[in-house]
Amino acid sequence: MLAVKRINDPVLAEKILADGQADMIAMGRALIADPELVNKAREGRLEDIRQCTGVNQDCIGRITRGGIVRCIQNPAAGEEKTLGWGRFSRQHAKRKSWWSAAVRADSRFAEIASTARA
Repeated sequence: MLAVKRINDPVLAEKILADGQADMIAMGRALIADPELVNKAREGRLEDIRQCTGVNQDCIGRITRGGIVRCIQNPAAGEEKTLGWGRFSRQHAKRKSWWSAAVRADSRFAEIASTARA
């Protein structure tokens, strides 16, 4: 049995497995928001995981309009070829949290904002 649909927390995923509710967990948007989610969970760094907000405006929303995947939590999403993935740390997100929640930034802005000093 495969569990899907808004499972974006490794603690919840483990509980579902431990309770026998599923044999496997599928995480889509959670891995777009933080491609290192599994590694961070395995290393016990749960506080470093960038959480999917579930607003769907840049991931699912763009795809349905024929665009490429983006993510307000992960400005490198959809730009992995040029920016690489895992480049933007939670430290940058905390410093710029007002910006990531309020503005759908394009990749260039995200790149500049992520390197700015607080």
